[in-house]
Amino acid sequence: MNIAVVAYPMMDDADLHWISTFRKKHDTQSFRIGVHFTLVFPVEGSPSELASEIAAVARSIDPIAFAIRRTEIVCDALRNRSLVFLVPDEGALEITTLHNRLYAGVLRPYLRADIAFVPHLTIGAAAESSAGQRAAAELDVEVEHHELGAVVGRVGIRVVVAADVERLDHRRGGGSGRLGG
Repeated sequence: MNIAVVAYPMMDDADLHWISTFRKKHDTQSFRIGVHFTLVFPVEGSPSELASEIAAVARSIDPIAFAIRRTEIVCDALRNRSLVFLVPDEGALEITTLHNRLYAGVLRPYLRADIAFVPHLTIGAAAESSAGQRAAAELDVEVEHHELGAVVGRVGIRVVVAADVERLDHRRGGGSGRLGG
């Protein structure tokens, strides 16, 4: 089964609504999973084989504060499309460090050295780059006047199925590692 490791930002309701509304309009995957940072891209494996290591990493981190002031358009390395990202300025190094720590152990064989890791929230996808550019331009106007600040506080394992994403569990960074909501 394919699994991924994601981190959910804890942000105020207005910012979460703003991002979610934009994603519904510009990202066909928005119905599958909430606003998130992907820390480990989908890999074939068993959640039970990875859960203890991921929980240990999650317990060892403090919540990561971040601020987003920009968008970025990226060519999807896995599919023929453009992606629109919200990219943090502050907190990016800490999120990248978390990504690297997750790939340091049992996940090491799955690290894609050919794809640079950019901490981001995917908020749009388009088959044509011009559509991605229009979505990013629409968002840039809003981001210029609206800085997003939030905290990464939960790391979760997700099972990625063709048409759905199932939440298995999640852990709070800096916490006890108990299952939580």
